[in-house]
Amino acid sequence: MKLPFENRGISRRELLKGMGAAAVGMMGWLIARPAEAMTAESEAELLQIGSPGAETLLTSMLTVNNQERDLLNSTNSQSPTLDRCLPYGRVIWSGRKAGSADIQYRVLARSTDPSGNPLGDGWYLVMQGTISGPAQSWFRVEFAQGNWDQYRVEVASAVSQTVFNRIVGVR
Repeated sequence: MKLPFENRGISRRELLKGMGAAAVGMMGWLIARPAEAMTAESEAELLQIGSPGAETLLTSMLTVNNQERDLLNSTNSQSPTLDRCLPYGRVIWSGRKAGSADIQYRVLARSTDPSGNPLGDGWYLVMQGTISGPAQSWFRVEFAQGNWDQYRVEVASAVSQTVFNRIVGVR
């Protein structure tokens, strides 16, 4: 019986070596593989594979343009992208951008009360940056958990392009 990864020419030995070498296990190893080695089938599988010690918090496909929006396609600045994130020591956002244009991002965070209502006004800026690379390139952004309950990940690009996203929380 062949396992799903064997259909793409990855041996069990390569898979185990990759899992041991990557900081986040198999997810990090797959992202490190060249974009041309990834197919639509492996991309779909990537969104389903679990990394050791990590829990998938979000998977999405988004068309990014010059209007700032979060990874759930919401332009409401008070709407969180991720909720109930307190148990995670790290949050890792990875994915693939279809176009060659840069993507600007901001990661915002806030604390909430037990009912889920924000404790203060607005968001705290955790980090911001630019995702660069050619079309079909993979990216990874990691942010350490600072005891925040909610995150908002906002993206924008000068040129419209599709972005495939996956966010995992690592305990």
